[in-house]
Amino acid sequence: MKKLIILLTITLSTMNLMAQKLDKAKDYLTKGKLAEAKTEIDNFLNVEKNKTSSEAWFQKAKIYIAVSRDAAMKTSVADAKSTAFDAIKEYYKLEGAVKDSTKRYISMMMDGNTPLVDLYRDYSAEGATFYNANNFGDALGCFQKSLDVFDYLYEKKIINQSFDTTTVLYTGICAEKANKPDVAAVYYGKIAERRIQSEGFIELS
Repeated sequence: MKKLIILLTITLSTMNLMAQKLDKAKDYLTKGKLAEAKTEIDNFLNVEKNKTSSEAWFQKAKIYIAVSRDAAMKTSVADAKSTAFDAIKEYYKLEGAVKDSTKRYISMMMDGNTPLVDLYRDYSAEGATFYNANNFGDALGCFQKSLDVFDYLYEKKIINQSFDTTTVLYTGICAEKANKPDVAAVYYGKIAERRIQSEGFIELS
């Protein structure tokens, strides 16, 4: 009995320490201390046993999205948005294994699905910026990633719309202007398959 009590005490202490470290990362994010938040969450998830914490992956996604928007940090953190998207996928993978379906995806739902919606909007906005600067290669990459997030939003039943006509159209336009006719044909083909008229579309701004 004494050994069991000691084991329980150690386990509870470890869990409490883990929660404190995760709360520290959240606190840094809330205060806008992104370098500290990134370091804290990265160190937390570098510990093997912590990698099963879906909440940690959720917080990593939020932190890396914030990093991708920060002018001082985004240049030093390679592809922060992609890292955030990967973290979201890990979050969903771990939450999907929770036996009680009513307890799944609570953090994402409580946050209004903000990390995924932010990624979609940010990729789209970045694509528009590149497009308006006639940088069609980088615009193409951003719009493709925006569509990846859109498809994930639909897959997870966060949105009901299954096809993002405008982004597909501009992905095709960017591919064409970047001298990638085969890629352009794929996206134009998606619109043609659905018999969607292109009238009324305007330049991105």
